[in-house]
Amino acid sequence: MGRKRKEESVDVTKLLEETPFRDVGDVTALLDGPESDNEVETTTTAAPPDKFTPEWHDYVMGMFTPDELMNGNPTTDGLRRVAQQLNGAFDSTNVEVMRCDREHAVIKYSIIFDNYGVKARYEDIAECHFDNTDPQFQKYLVATTTTRAEGRVLRKLLGLKKVIAAEEVTEDALFADNSNNITGGQIVCIDRICSRNNINLLAFVNSGATKYQDIAEVPKATALKMIEQLNVLQNDRAKIKPELIGYNANWRTSD
Repeated sequence: MGRKRKEESVDVTKLLEETPFRDVGDVTALLDGPESDNEVETTTTAAPPDKFTPEWHDYVMGMFTPDELMNGNPTTDGLRRVAQQLNGAFDSTNVEVMRCDREHAVIKYSIIFDNYGVKARYEDIAECHFDNTDPQFQKYLVATTTTRAEGRVLRKLLGLKKVIAAEEVTEDALFADNSNNITGGQIVCIDRICSRNNINLLAFVNSGATKYQDIAEVPKATALKMIEQLNVLQNDRAKIKPELIGYNANWRTSD
C-alpha cells in the first residue's frame, strides 16, 4: 500500500497578518487559489424579435441550413423543421384533393397545432398544371401540388413574406427575366454561407468582373451563380482565396 499524502494546513491568522486584505472576499480568494484559465464563460443569447416585425423574416431565414435553401428559397422540408422548432409538433395535418385529372390538380393543405392552449389551424391551396409545372414533375401532379400547398401553409405559419418555397419555383420562372434583382431569400442565403465559412461577403460579391456598390444591385440570375459558387467553396474550403477570408457581420453598414 502506498503512503497517504500528508495534507497541508493553512494558517489563516498568519495570512491575515501578512496581507493587507480589503474584505473577506480577498481571504476566500487566496484560500481558494488562483482562478482557473479554463473557467467557462457565460454567454447571453439575444431574445428573438417579435413575430411579424420587420426583423422577424431575417431571424427565421437565419434558422435554415444551407442544404435547406435552394437559390435562396427554403425547401418544404426546411420550412417544416423550422416551423415545428418554433411552434412545437403539429397535432395533425390534412390533405384535401379538390381537383385531380391528367393535366390539373388542386390541393388544400391544413395544419393544426396547439397555440398556448388554443388549437390553431393554418391552411392554403395550391394548383399545378402543365403550364406552371416543370416537365419532370408533371407525372406526379398530386404529390407536387401537395408539397406546394404545404409549403404555402408553412410560410404563412412562419410569417415569411419575401420568399416562396423552393418547390414552387419552376425553371422557366427562375430564368424568365435576368434583369430582376436579387431576392431577399438569396441575400439571406449568401450571408448565411459566408458567415459559416468566414468569407467576406462584399469582397466575394465584388470578386467578379462586375462591381456592385450595393448587394441589391446584383441580378437574380447572377445571385444564383454566386450561391452555386459559395456551395463549392463551403464543400472545399481550400479553394477560398486569402483575399476573401474574414466575415464582417456589419457588412450592410460598411462603407
